Amino acid sequence: MMTRPFSALPPRFVRAMRCLPTLTLIAALPSVARAQFGVDKTELFLNPSVSAERTGILTVRNEGSERAQATISIEDWDRAESGTNRFYDAGTLPQSCAQALRVFPRTLSLAAGETQSIRVELDSVAGGTAAGRECWSLVLVESAVPQAGPNGRTLLYRLRTGVKVYAAPAGLTMDGQVADVAMHAAARDSSNAKDTVEVAFQNTGTKHVVGRGRVEVRRPDNTTVAVVELPPAYALPGATMRVRAALPALAAGRYGVLAVVDYGGTEIAAAQLEHEVR
Repeated sequence: MMTRPFSALPPRFVRAMRCLPTLTLIAALPSVARAQFGVDKTELFLNPSVSAERTGILTVRNEGSERAQATISIEDWDRAESGTNRFYDAGTLPQSCAQALRVFPRTLSLAAGETQSIRVELDSVAGGTAAGRECWSLVLVESAVPQAGPNGRTLLYRLRTGVKVYAAPAGLTMDGQVADVAMHAAARDSSNAKDTVEVAFQNTGTKHVVGRGRVEVRRPDNTTVAVVELPPAYALPGATMRVRAALPALAAGRYGVLAVVDYGGTEIAAAQLEHEVR
């Protein structure tokens, strides 16, 4: 850990997430206009410690040109160390909120341009979140959109828009560390490739955080050669996320590579390694 001199970082934020559509080939169906349901939020934050904050509202809008139907469901999710979202059946993960979430309604039928509210309610007792842990799940709005395809068949697009739901009781901690810093040499068969630095940020607290950081390349006399911004590191409690950034071309010599990550806590996380350019 280091004291907190790194104040130039932008405010903490959470990136929007939208599930990618899947594709299914089915028998011929009547041709219909494309419909898509938009949701006014990408994340929903509930607090089991406060009764007034255990319920959230999502507003769904039919952005297509025809009446369309959608189903509402709940799944589990987490992230790989690469940052890729992974999806599971509801109740699969130990940190799941699925057993504690109540969603109403579960089906929608909206005319073009019409909106409807979805109520997402947390049962704090069923979720067990009052004991000091955070849980998270995903509310999915899913619709099927047939489109005419070749050979008289129809492609059925299943469009799934996901809203991440976090339930965080009071008193959770924000803490983290840079677990590893590694250098990766550019590919020899590519003239445009650059060396990259990989930083592993680990969330050691009890609340999900977004780490934003940078890498400073310094000479042996501690003068700065370059500063490279890192992509955001989204880390659930106990999880590690690895982010990479390309380094500028460096003259031959020895350097110190310092990785600094601000995750919104009272301290920042940092780690350093030595790097030699031959």
